[in-house]
Amino acid sequence: MAKKNAARRKDKGAGGAPNNGFANKSYEGERFSATFEYNELCLVRAAELMAPRLKNVLLAANFVALLAIIFVAIVAEGFVALIVVLFIISVGLYYAVHNWSKLQLRYARSTNLLPRPGVTRYRVVVCNDAVHAEDDQGGEESFDLASLAHVNANSESILACFGEKRYVYIPRSALSETRFRELTHFLDEKAS
Repeated sequence: MAKKNAARRKDKGAGGAPNNGFANKSYEGERFSATFEYNELCLVRAAELMAPRLKNVLLAANFVALLAIIFVAIVAEGFVALIVVLFIISVGLYYAVHNWSKLQLRYARSTNLLPRPGVTRYRVVVCNDAVHAEDDQGGEESFDLASLAHVNANSESILACFGEKRYVYIPRSALSETRFRELTHFLDEKAS
């Protein structure tokens, strides 16, 4: 008869929780917790959620500028300077719409979303009154939910904006489907 081996346990840090580089602290009023790998792909996905409706506004403004050029050219002859100004505005808007994802990513790199060197994992804890973001190198940021400006979410992730280039990104893969929807609803309520 073969002898059964005892189950092996993974290395655990202080407090009995797996040692994953995070301080094993708990927060008062903790409602949601998500731990995930954070890399360049996460930064790109977070950038996609920044000002999602602004691209459509710029596209509409570009269309209006083109119509204004046509109107001025037909109705008000002799306003060459106005036509040139409208053309420059139209070209600028076209550039912004055509390169929207690059512009969003460039802006995201200037915020706290830029991955720090050596950091691979993040933990986000959402409490009743604040959101705490930790990285596996010991860095920590806290955001008061009273300063939550808006929340943008899609089926893959959530981006919470706290103003002044301060954001918190949470991917869908870090939570179950139900918890992801509950978190989205909770943050939407706090933002309104």
